Amino acid sequence: MQSREELHKLVDSLPEASIEAAHRFLSALQVWPPRPPKDADKKITMIETRTAAGTKAGFSRWDGETYVVGTYRHVGGHQLEIVESSRVEGEHLIYKVEITGPGGKREDREIRFDVR
Repeated sequence: MQSREELHKLVDSLPEASIEAAHRFLSALQVWPPRPPKDADKKITMIETRTAAGTKAGFSRWDGETYVVGTYRHVGGHQLEIVESSRVEGEHLIYKVEITGPGGKREDREIRFDVR
């Protein structure tokens, strides 16, 4: 697990030109998970990341009141797609994971946590 001390060292070593972007990013992390945009019902905000080789690494987005995170893993030349979603519904926090692997095989699981 990373520590605040290690994070401070990273921030201290940032190139001057990246300070503004780092500030915006860290400011957005003050609330976790991030809150959906005020107009989330009108549009879906999606952030996609790529590996150094340019292949898709993952994405995150708000879909209404559900926070969705997708991750792509490449193992031995095969791809796994992992899509996690989290939402609060009444007195429950609902976490769902869907995994799709080679040949389109798909498994999913949903877990409900009481949050009274």
